[in-house]
Amino acid sequence: MEAAKLVLEYLRVLVWPAVVAAVLIGFRSDVGELSQRVSKVPTPFGSAEFATGQLQDKRAPSGVPDVWFDIKQISLEYKECINRAGIAHDKSGFRDVRRGGVTYGYTDRFVGAVWCGGREGPVLLTVAGPNEGLQDLHSKLVAAFSVPGA
Repeated sequence: MEAAKLVLEYLRVLVWPAVVAAVLIGFRSDVGELSQRVSKVPTPFGSAEFATGQLQDKRAPSGVPDVWFDIKQISLEYKECINRAGIAHDKSGFRDVRRGGVTYGYTDRFVGAVWCGGREGPVLLTVAGPNEGLQDLHSKLVAAFSVPGA
């Protein structure tokens, strides 16, 4: 009976992230098109502002917030994913790394996060911050995470 309660608690915790991930994966082309038109999204916790991609060279000016993410289908045990995420953050220059289902850390201008989607499921690697230097830092995090035994 205790095992059933434990499984039910895990399901309660994982349902919302799983729904969000499924929507993002299922509608990724629609989300991509929408993200090109939306520049500000209000939330109960404040608002998020994104680069709109409307500039001629398709790069936002320095200081404009932006987000880079990558979804990987990778076969890792949950604990190994969390461990690899922490090591990848350390190797990429993130500080104050917090390990868990979402492992995240900070640099002076950026925040990086790795969401381990569960047993042998999708892994979401995200870096947010000003556009200048964002792609390089995201590439470092993805490369460090992708190397087994990073």
